[in-house]
Amino acid sequence: MAKAVNVILQKRLSDGSYSEIDLNAKGLISMKFDRYLGNNYNLKDEILSQLDIIIFDRTGFELLSMLQANSSNIRLKYGFEDNLSKLYILTFNKLNATYNNLGITVSMSGFGTNIKRVFPPEIYTRGTSVYDILEMMANRNGWDIGPENINIIDAKNLQLSYPLYKEPKETDYNFIYNKILPMVELNVFVPDLISVEDINNFYTAKLFLNGTKPEFYFTFLNSRGTKQRVWDYSYGASTTSLVSDFTHSLDYSFLIKGLTIQVPMLSDSNDPETDIQNTIKSSWDNIDKILASYNIPRVDPDQFKFNIEIVEQENIGNADLATRVANAIKNAVMAISTIKLTVIGNPDILPTDLVRLTIKNNDDVVNPIISGLWRIVWISEEVGLQGYKTILNLVREVPNVNNI
Repeated sequence: MAKAVNVILQKRLSDGSYSEIDLNAKGLISMKFDRYLGNNYNLKDEILSQLDIIIFDRTGFELLSMLQANSSNIRLKYGFEDNLSKLYILTFNKLNATYNNLGITVSMSGFGTNIKRVFPPEIYTRGTSVYDILEMMANRNGWDIGPENINIIDAKNLQLSYPLYKEPKETDYNFIYNKILPMVELNVFVPDLISVEDINNFYTAKLFLNGTKPEFYFTFLNSRGTKQRVWDYSYGASTTSLVSDFTHSLDYSFLIKGLTIQVPMLSDSNDPETDIQNTIKSSWDNIDKILASYNIPRVDPDQFKFNIEIVEQENIGNADLATRVANAIKNAVMAISTIKLTVIGNPDILPTDLVRLTIKNNDDVVNPIISGLWRIVWISEEVGLQGYKTILNLVREVPNVNNI
């Protein structure tokens, strides 16, 4: 049974509350947009870009006048009746109205940002427990921090080394990520436990969505594995497939033009390109494994060309040149094989999530080239008279191949 698609606008009233308008009942023709993450470490921070909404207003005035009068106080949620998206604040930069005898066709263009919960400004003094701050903020935001607060257990012995001020419009997550995290990594005060040098660059702060419930982590980067959401989609393997169509693209131009890789190097390196070429030559067997894992055509080393782009940096971390070259090759190879996958609307799926594809040919045999793990780069969505569909733009997920 088909699900009912809903698109709800909310307009702010004079008393600060919001009233809801069902756009489906008011003449929604179509709504299209791209959905991105504003911050890869905060999976609740989303942006709707290239937003276009087309509505036919039969009354000739109701929706148009409301939109013109409340253009800066409009919120949006969409999806199915039993699974609506989070709320987004809409900002319109263009509004067109076409008049005819039957009513008005209104088209709006702009963007949306999801609503972030903000608390009053606060000051935290030197010596305040980082653990206590994180626990308090997690509780008031409804973030899950695991049984016995295990997700923030690594912060138990940390204290602020100087006062921190949370500004009036600063969200709790931004305060943690932009102020507490840098202090912990660079200048944290840990009484009788560990030196500052020992903990540099070893912490991460991340909001992870488990279904629709946010989980918050503040942990050592090397203390436990990172959770990753995986969505299962199949095509040709089931009569109840959620996939309507997909397009697989392979760009083989690199076999002629060469594969462009971007390698971070210190700005004072003497001859970085020669160092990189020597690393590639001495490690071709493992490079070949990387290409094979992506089902990429392989050629002899002397026929394979790398276009090296040096990315000068003041700090490249602890990774050696072999690791940086391996990562650069993996990142370049990801863009060679891409998929555009159209599925039944899914407001919960996010950029950076993984998709496990099972594609079967007509002979009921799994296609090994396309099947497997893919990573979502960005999402486009369409809602309208034809229903609700989500278009996922995918690249091959980086496999666990040994560094070269």
